[in-house]
Amino acid sequence: MAVALREQRRIDTIKLIQQAAIRLASKHDADSVTVEAICAEAGVSVRTFFNYFPVREAAFVIGPPPFPDEAVAIFLSNQGPFFDDLITLLKTRLPVSGQERRALCMAMTMASREPRMAAMQISAIHTHEIELGELIGKRLDSPPDDMTPKLVAAAALATTRVVISQWAASDGAENVRDLLERGLNDVRRLIGS
Repeated sequence: MAVALREQRRIDTIKLIQQAAIRLASKHDADSVTVEAICAEAGVSVRTFFNYFPVREAAFVIGPPPFPDEAVAIFLSNQGPFFDDLITLLKTRLPVSGQERRALCMAMTMASREPRMAAMQISAIHTHEIELGELIGKRLDSPPDDMTPKLVAAAALATTRVVISQWAASDGAENVRDLLERGLNDVRRLIGS
């Protein structure tokens, strides 16, 4: 699934800044890492930093990247079975490289120690859940007061969170996308029984 060049650059810049912030925080206390130090480490300007992050602490929070436009269009086109299309959509947001896995592990450790960062992480996940619920509602053509899209989004993202946490804590040998597909299919089987 191709991502538009501009969108890919945006995602790459966000990752670059986050990885620089987390590298510095792993060497020093996160509170002592300045925006200027993060920018120097990432090789970007302060202005670029604030184009992507509203506050310094946000750079330490690895939230899900935006869904690629093409993936959203395919999901909304209602071409395949709903659950299979949902799995495909969710897999587009997963970290895949060893560097992303290490950054995610460090961010999760920092969030477990820093209440502000934990709150920002929860907020990022909540925003993601709302966005996914809205996409599911559009796909299902649900009325605004239907809670089904919200329930499906919550269950899918809870499964995703567990899978990513397990993958991050492992040696990373297993493909996270395969793990997510297996986890979501396990949930589907359990709910269907």
